[in-house]
Amino acid sequence: MKPNEYWEHNSASSDQKFYAALCILASACSDYAVGTALRLRKKLNWACTVLYYSLVHAARLTCFVETGDFPTGHKELGDLFSQGSLTVRSSWVNRRLRPLDNRVEPIRDFCMVGLSPENRNQWGQILTKARKLRDDANYEGLLISHEYSHEKVTECFERLAKTLKTASEQQIPKAVEVFKTFIGESPRRDYWYAFLNWERGHNGIWGISDSIPVGEGLYYLEASLRHRGASKKVIAKVLYWLDTLRREPDLDVRLAKEVHDNIVMSVFALKSRLFDEFETKIDSFYRSCRGQIDA
Repeated sequence: MKPNEYWEHNSASSDQKFYAALCILASACSDYAVGTALRLRKKLNWACTVLYYSLVHAARLTCFVETGDFPTGHKELGDLFSQGSLTVRSSWVNRRLRPLDNRVEPIRDFCMVGLSPENRNQWGQILTKARKLRDDANYEGLLISHEYSHEKVTECFERLAKTLKTASEQQIPKAVEVFKTFIGESPRRDYWYAFLNWERGHNGIWGISDSIPVGEGLYYLEASLRHRGASKKVIAKVLYWLDTLRREPDLDVRLAKEVHDNIVMSVFALKSRLFDEFETKIDSFYRSCRGQIDA
């Protein structure tokens, strides 16, 4: 079956697609916030890298909600938006979802029809140019080592970071609109809006006291931005972009809880496997470095 046939075959899998899309959107917003903070602290090459990734996540979200998949290669992602259709070598479903369910066929021939050609092509140009500049800013030692107080390179880094920040500020709101349209066209929209606006949903988890609610959905995203040290100004800007997703808090907790029940690790096998693999890889890396770390 095609990815979207998998994601839409029952309510639980639909909720899981919604949650995956929300996480991609949250990643775009978080990278924008962190990249902006790094730019203000003059960590320019890393600011450029993180702001570039905010663009990547915004593009991946747009592709994911339309197709249920996205190309994993950064070049392929930019080419898809530039050209409108593309045959790719590897997709997210092939790497993450298919090992769990062999019925799902990864997309090889992507076709983006949800955006106007003009808008799609603009995204493609931004992604392609930003990717090449990210490579220079993050891999070229002759550039990175001259980031500080250089008559030419410092100004170039500052201009690149500022331009990437501006591009993120243009593209993330568009991604939010794509996400909102995705929600609005689903029969699960009332459930998803309830989850997004579940203010008291995330209590008692990770040892957090019930007296300090973190919330789910938009409330969890806001708390995570504060945790990352984003400024009040940046958090306010991100929340402004997300404002069209706001509804009355805790309007229907029953619906929100149903979504939550469908995305917990015990039910959402993809999430559980990804988290477990991440932990296993870190454990292996720690063991290989243990002598140096303990020293």
